[in-house]
Amino acid sequence: MPSITTILVPREDIESDDAWVVVDSLSVFAKAAVKAGYSLDDLPEEIRWNSEVTNALTQINRNGPSLYFYNVLAEHDGLERWKKIVDATRAGLAALGNVPQASAYDDLISIYENNRASIVNGRRADTPFKLAKDFDLLCHFMPSGKAEDEFMGERVRWVRSLSIIRPIARTSYDQELAILLSA
Repeated sequence: MPSITTILVPREDIESDDAWVVVDSLSVFAKAAVKAGYSLDDLPEEIRWNSEVTNALTQINRNGPSLYFYNVLAEHDGLERWKKIVDATRAGLAALGNVPQASAYDDLISIYENNRASIVNGRRADTPFKLAKDFDLLCHFMPSGKAEDEFMGERVRWVRSLSIIRPIARTSYDQELAILLSA
């Protein structure tokens, strides 16, 4: 299949006042493309960046860094997928500009690498390795609700700035999407 260079999103989603609707509009497109037989590698890299930033944000904020390591990174340790996850997360954070989560994520990856054997062994034994200062590391990544709102605001600005996005009226979206994905 040829690579896709345009991301179609419903205009109402990209213009929404709900940050998650805007950010998730890329995921909605990606799911449709994958269902049509495309792989993530066939889609614009911004799709993977956005997806991995969302994964890191939701895992770390919900479960803390230790369980992000267990649920996401340790599962793919030693595989090409691990590097893709980390690189895409870093690229997605960097694309947002000077957000503090970028350096916090780099710190988390350094901590992961320093504790890799214990984390991976914990994954294999189904007993998560708990970092001693897990809550402090969570607060370093996302110190407050206000910080999360600012972070999501940057994500919305970034998504809306992507020149590869083509907003489509919701009434035409399914038809336009089918045309693009069948090409």
